[in-house]
Amino acid sequence: MVELEYVKKRKRKKVVAIVSLISSVVVVAFVILAFIGKDLGNFTLEVKGSGAELALSKDSTFDNTTSFYTVDKLATFETYTIKSIPEDDVLDNENSSDNLGKKINADGEVTALYYFKLTYFIKNVGDDTANYDLKLKLTENNKSYNTNSSLDEILRVRFYENTISSSTHNQVTYAKATNSVRHDSDGNITNSECIGKETDGLCDSYLSDTTGETTPFYDSETVFKRSYKGLKAGDSMRYTIVFWLEGEDPECKAEKPQGATLKLDMSYEAYTAEAIDDTQK
Repeated sequence: MVELEYVKKRKRKKVVAIVSLISSVVVVAFVILAFIGKDLGNFTLEVKGSGAELALSKDSTFDNTTSFYTVDKLATFETYTIKSIPEDDVLDNENSSDNLGKKINADGEVTALYYFKLTYFIKNVGDDTANYDLKLKLTENNKSYNTNSSLDEILRVRFYENTISSSTHNQVTYAKATNSVRHDSDGNITNSECIGKETDGLCDSYLSDTTGETTPFYDSETVFKRSYKGLKAGDSMRYTIVFWLEGEDPECKAEKPQGATLKLDMSYEAYTAEAIDDTQK
């Protein structure tokens, strides 16, 4: 269902843009770091309907479709750890609490984020079968002014993709490849970062059936590229994106970076089978 190859073709139309911004942060170096800052950023999700017709909704009923979704400001992020993030059936769930991942004080104010998560749905509302490509890019990645560190080194992105009615939670966790030589659970040399903590050279498993390994970023500017083929008219998909700054990452033990910023941009580009055939003529 998911193909990591991304090929540009004519007549593709950009239908969704997701933008998140992490800015003006100061990292305080503990075992689990705290991030201090103001007006951390925003998260925007936009739909432009032309060509292959896809609709966006935050609920599976599609009673309230929208062409634009935004969070004006994200609170300051504190580093967190995979061990404390809820299980898949809680995260990948449209009915989960709106307060998930939020640090709330006694006055009910959100003072920080431990992680950010958004569940949303894509539906083919056109007459033709739709194909589409997904790409999550790092469009801005400014290193701190006092060290050579950048936030992408401790960023974790978890992405869920499932059919709308599925009770499963197919997901992949991405992280920047490590520069150090390490081995996976089978003893093979790998540049994969651990999702969370590393013990004796191996990634700690956060679930009994996982190795705790991440999938490396596609390249220095791209977290991932995926393709979905054959979304029939009337069919829908469920997506959840979660990102956090992993406090168990080895980079968190270095000198605290100051002023580092990071901006993520996700785009969906939709096209039809006819558009593919036309490019091959």
